[in-house]
Amino acid sequence: MKLFSLLLCLSLLLPFSPHSASAHPTVLVQNGYSIIMYQVGNKTGIQVEHDGVMRFELEKEGEKISFRVRDASGKVSLQGNRFDAIPASILSAYPGLKENLDQAFKPVDQTDLANPNSRASKLRILKQHNPAGYAVIDRLKQKESFDFFSGIKPGESVVDALDTGVHESLHLLDDQIQSRGSGASYFLIDQRIVDAPRIKTFHRNQVLKLMNAEEKKDQYVEAYLEGDSGAQGLEVLLDELNAYAHGAWTTIDLSEGLNERNTINPGLVAMMDYTAKYLRIASQEQKSLYQQMRNSSYAGTIDALWSQAEKVLNRACASKQGFLDGTWKGKLNRLYSTAEKGILESFIGRTVEVPANCR
Repeated sequence: MKLFSLLLCLSLLLPFSPHSASAHPTVLVQNGYSIIMYQVGNKTGIQVEHDGVMRFELEKEGEKISFRVRDASGKVSLQGNRFDAIPASILSAYPGLKENLDQAFKPVDQTDLANPNSRASKLRILKQHNPAGYAVIDRLKQKESFDFFSGIKPGESVVDALDTGVHESLHLLDDQIQSRGSGASYFLIDQRIVDAPRIKTFHRNQVLKLMNAEEKKDQYVEAYLEGDSGAQGLEVLLDELNAYAHGAWTTIDLSEGLNERNTINPGLVAMMDYTAKYLRIASQEQKSLYQQMRNSSYAGTIDALWSQAEKVLNRACASKQGFLDGTWKGKLNRLYSTAEKGILESFIGRTVEVPANCR
């Protein structure tokens, strides 16, 4: 499981609206710098941010590329329109950048079954071992996005790559299937579709007020609750809850089908925690909104997404190949002993219990 692979929505770094589902970036965070890969419409790009300063950015549209190298102050020091003109110094300064450039932009025959990085090869694996993930990609109109996010780097497991590819593609599919008049739509693992109403909700960064200092050290807090990313509503948080469930299901299916050992991405537990805390804040501080949400399709949608998450985790806690590690299993159990549990139960109209295999 790639701990870095799904740190999403650091929109302050990116030149597009954070509310567009197609704008979800994939972020590799290491050694004090971030490598951000994104796709918006026909444009794909990679950026490097170091100590709060953009140091490199490349964008490709069709066959045309353009790149800019920036100094430590953020001033452009070099720009060009050819891959071979990218200075070796910037590639050596940021290990992983060259590999990600190759992954995202190196031409691949997508029909070549002998090439593990081709779409055809990956879809064959998904169809055989992970039908739910295959269904996501099969429905996705913009399949180039799956190609972009599921590149397998040297030494990387296909399980990690396809977890990322399905997760990111699910964001795009949720956007694609959004029904007219709804606030958001969610494609579930069992292929049902549930909707959220068009209700203005408060920013999810309010969840931070319910977290202690230790909880705030978690990597997902920075990615989802701070900065511009935290200035998004409930409907986007639920999109993440849905995507992490799909990605974890893919990891379990593929790990068992290919007989590999992998941990599922614990972001699923983190999104459950944020959702429960969000409802607690709404019930205590925005009672009018809470009642409006409770009397809308939000109740059934959150019930469906929570049930889906529990189903995935129950399976992960029993699997010897695609499993939830012990630290996050403990966090999951603590989630069910907090004040949020009762508020969640009241909101969705049923009792919730720790998945049996995770106790």
